[in-house]
Amino acid sequence: MSYTININPSGGEITSSNRISWLPSGKELNDLTSITIGNSVITIGNEAFYECTSLTSVTIPDSVTSVGEVAFYDCLSLTSVTIGNSVTSIEGFLIMHRFNICYNTQ
Repeated sequence: MSYTININPSGGEITSSNRISWLPSGKELNDLTSITIGNSVITIGNEAFYECTSLTSVTIPDSVTSVGEVAFYDCLSLTSVTIGNSVTSIEGFLIMHRFNICYNTQ
């Protein structure tokens, strides 16, 4: 079953290690199709959405200033990423699949 979540973690950072705080109980990353990143988020950490294989699109709001390396690694269904105007740093690759790599083209 697909679902959408709104992520507004305390501390303003989304990381792979704080998934327990933003992933709803009983839900699997593989079912996640849409993410609303809240305006309190400043940083998206390395591998934050690692293996969210059903995720199709992400909008990164203007509050976010940096995105960690391979933040969307193996998000195999991801076809659209909108990046807010305040992002000044993308570490290494933003998206990387086994055969497709989206390079940082600043």
